[in-house]
Amino acid sequence: MIIKLLLLAVVVYVIYLFFFRDGGFSKKIDKDDSETMVDCEKCGVYISVKDAIIKDGKYYCSKECAKLS
Repeated sequence: MIIKLLLLAVVVYVIYLFFFRDGGFSKKIDKDDSETMVDCEKCGVYISVKDAIIKDGKYYCSKECAKLS
């Protein structure tokens, strides 16, 4: 009976580590993510992620490079 309780305690602790502590499965958005630089798929200019235009999963620096106009 004690072995079952210890096993249950270990399982609950592992679930706690994965889902409820920092660094688990859920990734928190860092404030520095907006400052991440990516290069334009067409011309190669580096721009921040928050200023980039995303089309088909690729980053572009302008509408001209993304051919949205």
